[in-house]
Amino acid sequence: MADDFYKNPEAMLRALGMGGPGGFPMPDIATPDSVRKQRNERVANIFKDYRLLQNILEGYESTIQKRWLKKTKEQKRRILLAAWEDLTKPKTLLLFLNARGRNPPSDFAAADFEAMHIGVINHAISPVFLNEYVILFNGKTEESEYGQLLSWDDHPDAFQWLHTRKHMQPGEGLLILESQEKTIDFLVKCAKEILHDVSMDNLLESPFQPAPPSISEQETGLASLALMKAEAAYRLPARLDWNRIQSLLAAKRDAVEDHLWSLREDPSYFSYTMRDAREHRQEMLKDARDQTHPVFRFNKEEILWARVIGDEVTIAHILLEQWTELHRRSVELGELEKKYASEIKAEDDLPEEYLFAILGFRHVLTQFTHGPIGQLKVSFLASPPWRKYFVHQPHDDPKQTSNVLVSKPGVHLQDPERIILWLVRTLWQDERTVFLLRMTNIVDQLQHIIDSDPQPKDLISSYVAAQIANMFEDQLVDLQDDIDADFDKRRQPWVRLFNATKGSETLLARYGAPTDGRFEYPVQKRRTKENTDTATRRLMLQPRLLQRTPEWVEPESKQGKKGAPANDTIEALCKPLSEIYFDLERRTESTTKKDPAAHQSKTKQKTRGVGAPEPSTANDATAQSNLISLDQQPTFEVDARALKVFRTIFYTPSSNSNPGEVPWMDFVHALVSTGFKHEKLYGSIWQFSPTRLDVERSIQFHEPHPSPKIPYWVARRHGRRLNRAYGWDGEMFRLAEKKV
Repeated sequence: MADDFYKNPEAMLRALGMGGPGGFPMPDIATPDSVRKQRNERVANIFKDYRLLQNILEGYESTIQKRWLKKTKEQKRRILLAAWEDLTKPKTLLLFLNARGRNPPSDFAAADFEAMHIGVINHAISPVFLNEYVILFNGKTEESEYGQLLSWDDHPDAFQWLHTRKHMQPGEGLLILESQEKTIDFLVKCAKEILHDVSMDNLLESPFQPAPPSISEQETGLASLALMKAEAAYRLPARLDWNRIQSLLAAKRDAVEDHLWSLREDPSYFSYTMRDAREHRQEMLKDARDQTHPVFRFNKEEILWARVIGDEVTIAHILLEQWTELHRRSVELGELEKKYASEIKAEDDLPEEYLFAILGFRHVLTQFTHGPIGQLKVSFLASPPWRKYFVHQPHDDPKQTSNVLVSKPGVHLQDPERIILWLVRTLWQDERTVFLLRMTNIVDQLQHIIDSDPQPKDLISSYVAAQIANMFEDQLVDLQDDIDADFDKRRQPWVRLFNATKGSETLLARYGAPTDGRFEYPVQKRRTKENTDTATRRLMLQPRLLQRTPEWVEPESKQGKKGAPANDTIEALCKPLSEIYFDLERRTESTTKKDPAAHQSKTKQKTRGVGAPEPSTANDATAQSNLISLDQQPTFEVDARALKVFRTIFYTPSSNSNPGEVPWMDFVHALVSTGFKHEKLYGSIWQFSPTRLDVERSIQFHEPHPSPKIPYWVARRHGRRLNRAYGWDGEMFRLAEKKV
């Protein structure tokens, strides 16, 4: 009876609810013969055109690149429309030709089906159904094997291949073959149009030419995740690159650590952070009766400040723990990949240790998305650009932490507001839709809308953009119980961070609320006696480890006897607290660790200069001082535009000058001129990775929003971060001589 049930696929699908009212549509039922017929025809066409395209590129790819780049947009449009579709962006077609012509179709099978994902789950694309068969793609590079249809009875592993998704369902396989047949035919037509003066015989018999440099290698200028995502369909699908992942995670971890240090050592940054977070609290919304929140009506604003400060400080510490954990796991995975390099094959299961580590990494990513999504849920609707569209349900309890938000009566959203709101609400309200659409697709679409038009960009505050940038996509398949247990064990210390501020609400509000000018610290003003006294007074309010501000000395109109400006002495004393702590940590370690070899400096020269060896005894202090004096920092010769930026971010205050704002693109230009590659990530984050420097550490900065200029106090923080990361200071930059 059971065999009859499975042998009748239509009855089986109807029993599962397909084809009935409210159910999924009934797919077409295929037979093995019909699938094999389609497979044979399409695979023959795919490999015929693939070999032709391969021959063309081996003889003429350099010619194609030169001709294509010289054509006008209208000429490109005519060629492409004659073949298939509009791909007139400068290098997209060249990427497409190179990827598909120099790599076998099997390399693209999974990516081609993934490109249809949304169409398939919405049933706009419906694969045919054939039960008890699997179609082979993964690792099959020969025409005779590619897309081969295999019965479960023909091979002992056939069912397992289908179940573990190593290979495809027959209906999915036919969609892949149809897509690849049209794609490769389109590319051959494009190549022929570009080489219109070359005969078919010459195309087939052309002598082999060395491959020209990849268009990817020729790329200059801004790299953007959004651009990379848009071009992903035209490139060879990316392999796992743990070095790249480690670089991103390390830069993010360092940025979060810098954020924590700035909260501690920079009063203006602490004040700005808390005020910005307060502006994104739901307590800032009025209720349906047009009344303010109870914390304002009953003069209980200290409750709001306690929540803001407690949340921001706790979240900052948790984020540091999370990004550190992710980076640790990525390093471990990179080592495991090298360990099992000879055993990792497309047709085999991954080594168990490596598989467990990968799934654990993905599981941690999933868990960590809950934080940014939760923050987005609280802050998005309350952010200044969206506050006019929503109210909260009335209540009179200042201590109530949950607020029910509803649309303001009579307000109807239009595009793009409506689309943006649907996307962000989907992230926190509809787990099923997120699972089906995939978080990356949702965040990609959100980023695309924001980048495509100035109006949507104005709807996203800088605070919200930072939360969007923290999101990751993930899904899990197996080993769930073991992975959950491992994650729970590792996160136990983090729970204590959440509990650290509980019961301290009154103290947090009393000492942490940035009101009444409490954190006024006039670092952006000229260095005068009045401003120096204000800075000293603010710093001395609480007993703690202090960064001593020197007594005011009237500036000399000329340089001192030794030719050094008076401000140099002052600036030498003004070091960030973080440097003091790092120095304390280094000296503490040097006295507690007994292994002197553990303290020997690396021999590789860094941008900080040549490191001096640790003294073996106290009597070596003088010798060490002499060595340090020889520690030379590199000097960067930059143009006037970049030099102006560095003079601002490493600004030395004086009594007769004021610092100014820094245009964002000038800041980008300055870092690029010293040897950094720049890449725009999601949200407002940009990553800068060294290319010509003797360091490997990358660094991330947030693009200012909505103004395109960096305020001075933020630019100054950027300078301190560069100093902490690379040891840079203002003396390392000078104007390059103009070339004759």
